[in-house]
Parts: sequence; C-alpha cells; structure tokens
Amino acid sequence: MRKLLVMFVVSAAFASQAQTVPSSGKIGYADMEYIFKQLPDLKQIETDLKSSQAQFKKDIDAKSQKLQKEYTDFNTNANAMVDTVRLNKQRELEKGMAALEQLQQDAQNTLQNKQKLLMAPVYLKVSRAIQEVARENGFSTILTRQISNYRVLLYQADQFDVSNLVLQKFGITPPAK
Repeated sequence: MRKLLVMFVVSAAFASQAQTVPSSGKIGYADMEYIFKQLPDLKQIETDLKSSQAQFKKDIDAKSQKLQKEYTDFNTNANAMVDTVRLNKQRELEKGMAALEQLQQDAQNTLQNKQKLLMAPVYLKVSRAIQEVARENGFSTILTRQISNYRVLLYQADQFDVSNLVLQKFGITPPAK
C-alpha cells in the first residue's frame, strides 16, 4: 500500500510538470549560413574585408621585400664588414623581422575586429527577424541548424525551416530549391 501511495505521488508530480509545458509550442530551425549568404549586407561586408585585407597584404609584402633585400645585402657584404657594424646590422635585421611579424599579427587582429564590428548589426537584424517570424508563426523556439561545420540538429523536417520566412522579412525572394 505504501509503495502504491509513493508511486501515485510521483506520478502526480510528473503529470503536473508536464502540464506546465505548453502543448502548442512549435520548434523551428533556421539555417543561418544560408540566410547570411542571401543578404546583400554580407556581400558588402565581404568586399570591405577583402579590400582591407588586400591593403594589409600590400603593406606587408612591401616591408617583407625591403627586409629581404636588406638581408641579401647583409649576406653579400657581411665578410667585408667590421664586427661592430655587422652586429648592429644583424640587430637591425632582427628588429625588422620582429616588426614584420608584429605587423602581420596586428593586421590579422584588425581584420577580425573589423569583421566583428561590421557583422554585429547584421546579426542583430537577423535575430530580430527570427523573433518576428517565430511570433507570427506560433513558434516557441527557433534553433540553428548548424554551428560552423557541426550539425546541431540530428533531424529536421522541412516544414519547420523558417529560413525562407526570415529572408522574406528582408524583402529577399528565396532561391528555388
């Protein structure tokens, strides 16, 4: 009798918990990579980043060529140099190499920061559009289909894909599949 009473109490607790979850909650998903590829904002951002990257590459290549020339000249004339001059030139070349490495690192950091800065408003716009689509279509949750190259959803039915609805919020006609 006691076991039956304990089972009844536990069952009642589970039943009351189950009723707190809305039964009409639909779960959808969005393919963020697909959405971003369709946005004209992203194309402009990619163009800006490629332009900045090309400028950094040009600057780095110029400094690298200058340093390479100095290094070649040093190797050619090292035997004819006085020891103090040769040591000073070696230190200058080492400083130049360190400065070139720092320039490369700074360029990479600058590009990453610029990408984050340019992408932040786009992420915000897409997030708002997803929220609107969810509210308008009765979804309680929208998940992302994948993160980077890793699939998050193990199974997804096409009827719960809201990606095209999000694109329509931006006035973009989704491409035919």
